[in-house]
Amino acid sequence: MDTKFLTAYNEISLENFIAVVKQNLIFQAQIKILSDENKLIPDLQKNREEFLSLNEKYKEISQEKEILQRKLNEKDSIILNSSKVDAEKFRIQTALNSKTKEFSILKEAFESLQTELNNEKESNKKLKEMIPLSKRKKIKEEVKKEVKEDPTTLKVVSSGGTF
Repeated sequence: MDTKFLTAYNEISLENFIAVVKQNLIFQAQIKILSDENKLIPDLQKNREEFLSLNEKYKEISQEKEILQRKLNEKDSIILNSSKVDAEKFRIQTALNSKTKEFSILKEAFESLQTELNNEKESNKKLKEMIPLSKRKKIKEEVKKEVKEDPTTLKVVSSGGTF
């Protein structure tokens, strides 16, 4: 064998060896990087699961917030309606109070008129006892005549006394 051949063979072998070593080093570097990245995958999966669970909690909380917001709006409308109802209650209570006062005034007037009527009846009884029987009959007849003539009006005829 020729030295040139051996030299070329050695050079090619050396170049091939260097190329294989380079490739081996590159593959080992890639394997190391992938193994380091593979160590991150469980952490990333854990973070993803946490994110998904937090996302679910966020959805639940946002739904609960919407429900609470609706309830709040309903309660606000109830409060507004109750203030309207309170105003209506106040108006009705005021009307009731005024009618009660009016009723008590009318009741007092009725009682005073009734007392006055009772007093008049008593005084009439006393007057009847004082008037002789013949004059009483005469007065009754005059009253009956006047009632027959005009039943809507009643005239009281006195026999000279004031009462």
